[in-house]
Amino acid sequence: MARGKEYGYLLDGLNSERAEMIKRALRAIPEIKSISIRPSQGTIQLIATKDPETQVKIACEVAGCVFRLKLGRGQLA
Repeated sequence: MARGKEYGYLLDGLNSERAEMIKRALRAIPEIKSISIRPSQGTIQLIATKDPETQVKIACEVAGCVFRLKLGRGQLA
């Protein structure tokens, strides 16, 4: 079983309701192993076997928030 790599994204307009909607959408993707969302910081951190950026962008559109940027390794906390 492949471990996974950590990915982080910055989102605009993220609140607790939208965070829960995004989390539910991303749970359906088998490549994503772990999801951590911080609405107060507007960040989402994932552990996945491949880059889930496209799926995160789609989940953001559905939830009504804006995908801002992908965080680098030094920016993940």
